[in-house]
Amino acid sequence: MENLSSTRLTSDIGYRIGVSQLGWFIDVFGHAWHHAVAASLLTLVILLAHLYHTRHSQEWRLMAISLIMGMLVESLFIRSHLIIYIGTASTSPWPPPWVLLLWPLFAITLPVWQLKLTYVPWQILVGSTCALAYAAGVRAGAARFPHPAISLSMMAVTWSGLLPLLVWLSKRLRL
Repeated sequence: MENLSSTRLTSDIGYRIGVSQLGWFIDVFGHAWHHAVAASLLTLVILLAHLYHTRHSQEWRLMAISLIMGMLVESLFIRSHLIIYIGTASTSPWPPPWVLLLWPLFAITLPVWQLKLTYVPWQILVGSTCALAYAAGVRAGAARFPHPAISLSMMAVTWSGLLPLLVWLSKRLRL
């Protein structure tokens, strides 16, 4: 198993955060501005380019695990009426594909969190702020909260457990 050195990862921090944020903006705003297919395709290209760039076999696994977790968590959010994605059938219990692409994008940053947030309570605290990404998506017009305070609170609680779990998986896969 190839292990990314701390020095290499430190030089990759800007790249990893930049790629993840670029993909997030393209995907979320593309959907909000009614260009969901084009935005999703471009986001997919960004993900594939990242995988080609890193050539780290374990990164594929982490991104795939994140995608599966995303399917479960987003489905839970939808079924619990915490969020409604604009343009999605209200009867669909499944998240739209463009939302699922956000999860492997987030996985790109996990080695950064692993390096910078070695103390689990910090992971829990930072994880709880991940709910703000949903609020930004709502503000952009890509989704809406039926009950904003409840939605953000439940998402913050969920993410305060998810980030430590995903960081642990990243460590386990030796990224």
